[in-house]
Amino acid sequence: METSYWTARIDSEHGGDNTRVLYAVGRWMRLGFVGASALAIGLIMMFGDEARPLLGAAIAAAGGAVAAYSWRRAWTILDRIDEPKAPVAAATRNSGDKIEVAGVNQLGHA
Repeated sequence: METSYWTARIDSEHGGDNTRVLYAVGRWMRLGFVGASALAIGLIMMFGDEARPLLGAAIAAAGGAVAAYSWRRAWTILDRIDEPKAPVAAATRNSGDKIEVAGVNQLGHA
């Protein structure tokens, strides 16, 4: 059985549970489909037999905006999966209750 590109990209590199991320992407993609459908309905209303150009233009504009925003948001979420995670600096306590984070004290001195 051959693994799809997205499954290999998400599962093999990160090994973590990306179920919530994929669920969010799916929701944004579905919302984009609803927006694209509204865009098509608005265009049909503008140029159909019972032409209502103002209402059709409003629905088409709103649907196009929703589709563009939600698809862009879905791709942004997918691109964040590829970004390397920044290492978390360990905080330690020195004498005198000063906190040192990765070799730098509270005053910013090494």
